[in-house]
Amino acid sequence: MDISMVVMVGVLNSVLPRRSAGPGSGTYVDALISIPRTFVREPVLRLRGGLALLILASFSTFWTALVLPLSASPFSYSHTRIGLFGLVGLAGAIAATYAGRLSDCAHGKWAMEVSLVLLLVSWGLIALLPFSIPLMLAGVLLLDLGVQAVHVTNLSVVVALHPKRSGQLIGGYMMFYSIGSAIGAIGGTSAYGWFGWLGVCLWEEPSASVRSPCGSPRGCRSVRREGLCCSIC
Repeated sequence: MDISMVVMVGVLNSVLPRRSAGPGSGTYVDALISIPRTFVREPVLRLRGGLALLILASFSTFWTALVLPLSASPFSYSHTRIGLFGLVGLAGAIAATYAGRLSDCAHGKWAMEVSLVLLLVSWGLIALLPFSIPLMLAGVLLLDLGVQAVHVTNLSVVVALHPKRSGQLIGGYMMFYSIGSAIGAIGGTSAYGWFGWLGVCLWEEPSASVRSPCGSPRGCRSVRREGLCCSIC
């Protein structure tokens, strides 16, 4: 494995085009240092990042805790069989590409609100796992569709702030994703250990029901101060 990686690096180094950084390009360290400043300057990034944290916490809670009830009685599924549930989520992720198209057509707010409603409905179906696997699978489809649609819409909004600094904006945005993933994994497994599957669903229902930042008057005022609400909400 190590030898193959070294060979791969050598091949890529020889075939990839060499391009020097432009005069306005900073170092990687400069980019990292600029992220906290970007948080302070961009209220839209803070709002969208906070939403991303809650959404991915919901997503991570489900996929982390799912293996616990399905591997136990009465299901006793193997890990391979449980892994196949991810194929249902893949269908939702593919369908979420339409959210990006809606955002490009200035319907981002509508796409966001519909996605959040889908997330709320999805957890109602996921809570039925002990009684109906088909209904739970329908919830998985809606969960992945909603999460991916929110993610795509958020990225469209964040990148639109400063297209030339998209790398910094996306890097800052993804920090919220990492934090949300950790919170969901820890909270989901803990909730299951204490209260079972119902506890998992109650733990993440508030995150799934959070409203869009631009659906909130406070959020919209913050965005309007930057002159962006009409164009990106």
